[in-house]
Amino acid sequence: MKTDATDSTQRYCRQTNFAGLGPDGQAALARARVLVVG
Repeated sequence: MKTDATDSTQRYCRQTNFAGLGPDGQAALARARVLVVG
């Protein structure tokens, strides 16, 4: 389950990166990632 969550998170990260998010988006992503991992 943990691996699946990390996998989906990484995929989401890549998608947003390709979308060209700004600093605000990156910060929000980092926050969401911490919530998912933590």
